[in-house]
Amino acid sequence: MARNERNSRAEAESVIRDMQKDLDKRIDAIRSELKTKGPDAAESIERSLSEMRTGFGDRLSDMRDSIDNAHETFDDAVETGRTTIQERPLMAVGAAVAVGLLVGLIFGRRNGGRKSDD
Repeated sequence: MARNERNSRAEAESVIRDMQKDLDKRIDAIRSELKTKGPDAAESIERSLSEMRTGFGDRLSDMRDSIDNAHETFDDAVETGRTTIQERPLMAVGAAVAVGLLVGLIFGRRNGGRKSDD
């Protein structure tokens, strides 16, 4: 389970890095084109690009924080479940039996109570 979390986090980080590299390339291409257009336009666009980069960086940071929070919440839920099962194993078995009965009743009624001809 921890391996899947690391893989998904690594994939998310990779996507973020790729997006950032792509953004940097596009910004550099715009800068070089603007230098040929004129200094006044270049200054205005440079400010806009800088603001865009800052906003993009903030969004990336927020995404990383959200991913980290989701991982922490998931880890806490798993740990709480493990602790509850260790402290109250009979309750855990009872809950599993109840869920099994409920699922059996639901799927049993779908077949109209008939047995299959296997």
